[in-house]
Amino acid sequence: MIAHKSNIFLSSSLAFILGVGFASFLYLPGFVIGASLLASLVLVIFFWGLTSARLFTLPILFFVLGIGRYFLSVPIVNQSHVLFYVDQEVNIQGRVVTEVDRRINSQRLTLGELTISGRPLSGRVQVKTLLYPKYKFGDQLKVHCSLVAPEPFNGFAYDRYLARRHVYALCFNTKVNLVKSQPTFFFSKLLTAKGYLKRTINRNLPEPQASLLQAMVLGSRRGVPSEVIENFSASGLVHLVAISGLHITIIITVLMNGLIFLGLWRRQAFWAITIGLIIYVALIGFPSSAVRASVMGWTLLLATQTGRVGRPVRAIVLAATLMLLINPKLLRDDTGFQLSFLATLGIGWLSPWLEEKLQRMPELAGTRQALGMTLAAQITTLPLVVLRFGRLSLVGPLANILVLPVIPWLLMSSGAALALSWLPDSIGQILFWPSFFILKYITLTTEWLSVIPFGSIVL
Repeated sequence: MIAHKSNIFLSSSLAFILGVGFASFLYLPGFVIGASLLASLVLVIFFWGLTSARLFTLPILFFVLGIGRYFLSVPIVNQSHVLFYVDQEVNIQGRVVTEVDRRINSQRLTLGELTISGRPLSGRVQVKTLLYPKYKFGDQLKVHCSLVAPEPFNGFAYDRYLARRHVYALCFNTKVNLVKSQPTFFFSKLLTAKGYLKRTINRNLPEPQASLLQAMVLGSRRGVPSEVIENFSASGLVHLVAISGLHITIIITVLMNGLIFLGLWRRQAFWAITIGLIIYVALIGFPSSAVRASVMGWTLLLATQTGRVGRPVRAIVLAATLMLLINPKLLRDDTGFQLSFLATLGIGWLSPWLEEKLQRMPELAGTRQALGMTLAAQITTLPLVVLRFGRLSLVGPLANILVLPVIPWLLMSSGAALALSWLPDSIGQILFWPSFFILKYITLTTEWLSVIPFGSIVL
């Protein structure tokens, strides 16, 4: 009976995900969704007494619920939504609701809590303005600009990319005035801490190692040179230049092994890692990519703690279902969510088998386990990587074998150096030496592999 219930749970969760995916590609009128929901409810109630029938009726209901959830996320364009004012010059007021994206000579602000002529508006606006004066999270701004709807370009669905963050309009030809600075104390302090960590890395590491470490640890990919990104892409290691479900899972695994080695019980290590994970995501400002990756990685940790390490797939699917319940646009339009989901699924499904095949490899601080997890993630994410990025790296397996064993050491050494960053600079630079040499090894390896003839195929 328990196994049967778990099968119903898994199939219903998968059906919800499929329903969200179906609706994100094919629009259905509201009355069709309502009629389908009513019919599926009648079906469930009618056959509720037959336990075996629930394996079919409940997934049908959850499939329709997935369609309905996506339908509810599509904005209704009226005078209460920002889309109504596209292609008009407007005076709009709002608050900076995310971390400011600063470029070389400009800054991009995401405004929420919008009002126009005192009337509240749904949706958000992205404002592009000059680099100075600098604005920050929480600032209340009054903006005069031309609102433009974002459009796809070069095959990239920029409109959908922004819509997943509830941004439906771009603001050009802007005149920005600060109404008042009203930062949220907690979040502003977190962004201050993140800025301090960035400055610490920049002060103690040269380029491109500094920007690369910021991307891998803080989720700040903007400063990584394009040639470095190209080398990582050609060598099949582009997944390293971001915070992903794979990254978080490796961190969790290394910490779990280390804490148990130090004498903590598994339950104590579980709670220590959970608290540490929350603090880590908070310190880097709760970026959505890191939050989703942390949820996926923590789900695997929870499966281990509850003795369900052999069946982590259900937990991972549940985590994905809950995230799509909150924001259904992630499934189609957020590559980070897709990669984290597939990577974590691969780790839970394939890594135990791969670790058995790697028994001859020496185990140094979890490197064998980390390699098994990474190869598992590579297998399950490969089709998506090829589809999204249009490149197949033939040297990818070799690159992962050469680079991935040092990733746990990089994460541990950089974490320790940042934790001790309050020490004098002369000592701080010495503490960053291990991170520098590991990053130098990684960049040289990707540089070497990227120039191998036919090492990667652009599709």
